[in-house]
Amino acid sequence: MGKYDISAFIPIMQSGLIENNKQEAAGRFLIDSIAIGEGIDVSKDMISNLMKQKNEVHSKIKKASARPEVITNAIHYFEDVVLPDLNPHLTDDICGEIIKLLTDDPSVSDKKHAELTSFYQNGKISEFLARSFLYAVSRPNKKVKVSAEVKNDHLNTEFAEYHEFPEVKEQSTSSHGYGIKDVLKKVGLEREIKDVIVALDTVRDVGELEELSLNSLRIDQKILPENTLLLNKLTTNVLQYYYFIRDALSETNNFECIALDIRKAFLKLEKTCQSQDEIIDELTIWIWEQTGRKSKIACEIVVSFFVQNCEVFNEIT
Repeated sequence: MGKYDISAFIPIMQSGLIENNKQEAAGRFLIDSIAIGEGIDVSKDMISNLMKQKNEVHSKIKKASARPEVITNAIHYFEDVVLPDLNPHLTDDICGEIIKLLTDDPSVSDKKHAELTSFYQNGKISEFLARSFLYAVSRPNKKVKVSAEVKNDHLNTEFAEYHEFPEVKEQSTSSHGYGIKDVLKKVGLEREIKDVIVALDTVRDVGELEELSLNSLRIDQKILPENTLLLNKLTTNVLQYYYFIRDALSETNNFECIALDIRKAFLKLEKTCQSQDEIIDELTIWIWEQTGRKSKIACEIVVSFFVQNCEVFNEIT
């Protein structure tokens, strides 16, 4: 899980800078966007201690970063000084990594996330970088010591979750090519998935509800062996989004009703569709239509979740 702070922000920028591509140079180069106007000397030790998370950002720099005139000057600095030193071939990758860092830190509010990413999505690269940097400057940087007892408790908790999700355990080693290179696409998808789930919460037109009797099964126990491409697609979706969708569904307080709706829709499609691929396609279209014709990709990922969760498909006999 990432932590959005200055010690994480500087290396991301450093990897794309042409001239100022060493740690000390990159740190000074970025912090000068604030420090120059405040008469603060950005020393080698300052950068080193920030990167090692031994120190917080200098209080004068933090205070200055909140002033409107400093914010404006920083945006101009990134436009006139930083952006020209950023490799144009890597600019989108750098922005994507920053957005991923924002996404991975649960302490970053949705509002702040949306505010910052909107600058990038609207093509305001220098303002996105400047404001993301100023936000990093304002965040706590010093490493917090965690006791061994707390660490062990955390590890034990993660290990329970690991066994609750057998698909990750048994499929992750064979998921060749796993991962989305375009981080922004993933961020956008997560918001679209949430929209789909919120809309699903209102769907109640698939007939009588039935009691679910579901066993925990791996995806490959439910997908026919000849459907290799379908298996790979569903597995990739599940590996990336299972916990995200599970948590989003839990926020609706109607998970069981939604699951039953999906199950009922699947049972209807099973009687008319000729293949598992067709069932997935039709179920995706059904969700897409029921939820206001939102992103089809997001709808398909939601379907993948319910395949793993056993509402869609039965064990191969």
